[in-house]
Amino acid sequence: QEAILGNRARSRRRANSEACYEYSDQAMPSPSAVPVLSDAKAVVIFGDSWAEDNANVTSGLFAGVQGWPTHLADAIGLPVAGNFAKGQSESSGLHDQFEAAEEQLNLKGAPHWSDLLVVLHSGGNDFIGAEKNYNPFARDNFWLAHCTWGFRKKAEEVLSNLRNFLLSLHARGCRRFLVSDLPFTSAVPALTVARLVRVNKRGRWMSMRVHEMLSAFSTSCMGSGAACSVAFVSEVKALERLAAVSGGCAGSASMTLFLKDAFHPSHETHRRLAEEHLACLREQHAWEKAFPDDECNLDLNADVADETVDQQD
Repeated sequence: QEAILGNRARSRRRANSEACYEYSDQAMPSPSAVPVLSDAKAVVIFGDSWAEDNANVTSGLFAGVQGWPTHLADAIGLPVAGNFAKGQSESSGLHDQFEAAEEQLNLKGAPHWSDLLVVLHSGGNDFIGAEKNYNPFARDNFWLAHCTWGFRKKAEEVLSNLRNFLLSLHARGCRRFLVSDLPFTSAVPALTVARLVRVNKRGRWMSMRVHEMLSAFSTSCMGSGAACSVAFVSEVKALERLAAVSGGCAGSASMTLFLKDAFHPSHETHRRLAEEHLACLREQHAWEKAFPDDECNLDLNADVADETVDQQD
């Protein structure tokens, strides 16, 4: 029966099906028991510079730039209860953001944790040692290894940090989660040279692993008797779609879409990323329903299988 359902789902897959997903269990007695993403009353944001809100910053590279999670909140008409994302932060530092959120959200009049939509974008800085000022000679900060032969080891560390953070939020009462993969793609101009270390392959593999981690997290929540809605959006796919229409060179997005560092999106590009993510969620009915109409699967190629990554990394 599972094989039949799997074949039917694959045959009905649409063009963007690989870009976003929602996890649920069809065996649950009542779909209404699963919190629907669109029923959230406010948004809370965690992560790094791609999620940070610099609307009130007047100088510097990021002046006035709001990350796509803030644009997403605007698009769906929800207030931001708190944005605790911080530039240069790694996934190991998410606990500090959690503590800051507890202080703010436990105040009188703040939304209840169970009414929040958690948006999480974190993990990219772990690979480049950002919290230690990118110093490759600092202890456990040899980022060259993290980006090449040690990529899988560092990735598993990041996934563990993300999962533990989500479990902490779930224990606090959160039941709605929206999580992004990492922008590991040569569609980002600064990463064009990273093709030499197979950045696109590593990015697809990392997306797959984030997808699997979220599926396991959703299952664990359901098993605990406190089901949750978990949606995944692919920043890799969204960036590649924007690059395809931007007029950039060699598969990379146009520099006009990014800040001067050629890595961080401009304010307008963040807005477009939010539009891409929301359109994907709505297309898969992950936004309005507890259960999606179709089973969405990553379009995995043989070159991103675990065995191949093990051999090459």
